[in-house]
Order: sequence, then structure tokens, then C-alpha cells
Amino acid sequence: AELGAPIVTTHPGRIPKDREDPVYRLMLESIGKVARCAEDVGAYFCIETGMEPASVLRGFLEELGSPAVKVNFDPANLLMAYGAEEVIMGVKLLGPWIAHTHAKDHNPQTGRATVGEGLVPWREYLSELKAAGFEGWLALEDETGRDVVESLRRGLAFLRKLTGELG
Repeated sequence: AELGAPIVTTHPGRIPKDREDPVYRLMLESIGKVARCAEDVGAYFCIETGMEPASVLRGFLEELGSPAVKVNFDPANLLMAYGAEEVIMGVKLLGPWIAHTHAKDHNPQTGRATVGEGLVPWREYLSELKAAGFEGWLALEDETGRDVVESLRRGLAFLRKLTGELG
């Protein structure tokens, strides 16, 4: 927070569905400790989506109950793991916790894709983010491994056009 970067994002590991699983309890305890530190310095610790269904992450966040633990929403991760429907449902379920987002895309046939050229339902996704009250940044992420600078340019142009249309 002192550096002017009050958000830390991470994949802390897959949160088990079973709340009685010892791993779940350990994660709750460990992230609870990090949460208290984040609260003390006025920062957010963001769990990135995709390792578990949005409903499991929501239950974990509710049980944790810390205002300092938020979500880094990555639509491509949810798409890869659970399908396009989970992207939209994820925003609806996790909206109050979304503090950061990745703008990344994916196509199951070709793998990683330039933003706007994969199967993330961008128009609906961005509309749901807006409806959830999200006003943060879209952090453009490219994992295509092919002409990354050009891929980022195309993705940025796509997002600028779409966000302009959506208002």
C-alpha cells in the first residue's frame, strides 16, 4: 500500500468444495492471517478466479468475512475450466468482491486467444461487471505467445471499441 499499489493478486490454490476438508480449513486460516495484514495497511488481497467454481469462491469469501479479501476476476480462466456460462454467473455471484480484473481470452480449439478473438462473452461480461458496480481497470493479459505486442494492440482496440459502445 505504501508503494501506491494497494492490490495484490494471486492464485492461493484450489479451494475445496467441502468446507470440512482440512485443506479448506488451512486455507481459511492462512488467508485469514493475510487478510488481517491487508486490513492493517489498507490493502486488498485478491484471489484470482478459475481454480474453483464461482459458487465455491463466494462461499469461502463469505465465511472468511474480511473486507480486505477481494476477487481478481479472470474470465478466461473460468471459461477454460467451466464454460462461458460460468463467466457470467461468476460476475453475478462475485460482483461485490471484484476489485480487479484480467482481460484475457481463450478458445478451446486454438488455446489462448487475443482478447476479442476467443469465446469469452465480452459484451455480456462487461455489462455484468458494470451492473455489479465495478469501476476498476481491465488489466489486459496476453498468453498467446505469438506476436504479443500486436495481439495486445488488437485486444486493446477491441476493448476500447466495446466499452465505448457500452458506455
